[in-house]
Amino acid sequence: MGGGKGGSGFGGTVGGGNGSATGGANTASSTKFGSGSAYAAAKSGGTHAKFYSQYAEKSSKELEKGVKSINKQIAEHKSKIKNPEKHIPNFKNLDKRHQKDLIEKRWPNDIKRQKEQKNILEGILNERKLANSRILKGTKNDKSQSGYKYSR
Repeated sequence: MGGGKGGSGFGGTVGGGNGSATGGANTASSTKFGSGSAYAAAKSGGTHAKFYSQYAEKSSKELEKGVKSINKQIAEHKSKIKNPEKHIPNFKNLDKRHQKDLIEKRWPNDIKRQKEQKNILEGILNERKLANSRILKGTKNDKSQSGYKYSR
């Protein structure tokens, strides 16, 4: 499910939505799913709205696979920041400004975007779990469906 910039899957700029990972009014990378989360912003049409709409219709199994894929990408980007020479053989030969940009901006911004995308996928999964638990509770405890007559 990987993929570089512009590719399919969960990498690159897929479903950037209504702005970049660093722009827009509601770009929290919180792990919560409340009003300040990337999930809430995307669901309400804000940043990453396109990403949300692309994945809202996918199966839970696909979303779980996506979360795992994003976790791997986050770990890879953290490793790039910690040891860039391991990932880019000629890193020391790059212009110092380019090195600094990769370590201080590009890779951290990639991680931020990936965390936001992960938050969205987890938010969709949590919403489904909540909806399923409400359905189960409703059918178990709904006395009107079980034939139970209320007496007063």
